[in-house]
Amino acid sequence: RVLPPASPVLGVETGLYNEVSWVIVLRPTPPGFDGLKGNEFVIIGTDVAAGLGVTLTYLISTLAERGASGIGILGEISKEAQLEAQAGTIPLIQLAPQTNISALENAITRLIGEERQLLYQKERELSHSLMEFAVAGGGSLAIIQRLKELAGRDLGFIDLNYNPHFPMDERLIDSF
Repeated sequence: RVLPPASPVLGVETGLYNEVSWVIVLRPTPPGFDGLKGNEFVIIGTDVAAGLGVTLTYLISTLAERGASGIGILGEISKEAQLEAQAGTIPLIQLAPQTNISALENAITRLIGEERQLLYQKERELSHSLMEFAVAGGGSLAIIQRLKELAGRDLGFIDLNYNPHFPMDERLIDSF
């Protein structure tokens, strides 16, 4: 939603929906990256990489090993770099030449914050809804049934004695 429209994906597309926890930009001074923990979207300017004396292929290999979610590249991308991204199964996105890296970093950071806030609100609404359901007298199986309806998936739970519990489908109960 925030990448420039003319930003094709090169290499693999399998990781396009990877979770992105943060955005990191390659800085022109060593170490170049601060605090890689995994799941970051990394933005690399090829001129910055050249200034640090590292190849794009090496950076892609290292980032794939460290669990980056994807890499946006501003500048020329060699065939070797594309092959390295494929080998590391990491999406490689060619950023449009007019991309303002600082503005893109800010936009991605803002989007991540908005998404986290939205998930937090949904979690609070769900917790509140389930708490009301429990207070109204719905037991564990009724709560699991409600979660099943919300998730659209079969659910169950294992109690403290390791006994499995699965709510019965209402259609099955009605058929008896």
